[in-house]
Amino acid sequence: PNIKCLRRVDDIEFTCDTRDDARKLLAYFHHLLGEFELEVNNSKTEIKDLPQPILSQEILKISSAIPDSNAYK
Repeated sequence: PNIKCLRRVDDIEFTCDTRDDARKLLAYFHHLLGEFELEVNNSKTEIKDLPQPILSQEILKISSAIPDSNAYK
């Protein structure tokens, strides 16, 4: 499956091609965190249908403020 991930401090956002992929990934993530005695915060967890903005406005503002890496060559 095509999965992308965005991590912000202690939050993680995944995008998947299908709802089924998202459900499988979430089940696996529950299992994986359990191995480290951690758990998913279900009150902050949801599966949304896209199109939704993948990046929040705050992240877009920060990203646009980062200079182009070619500027220092």
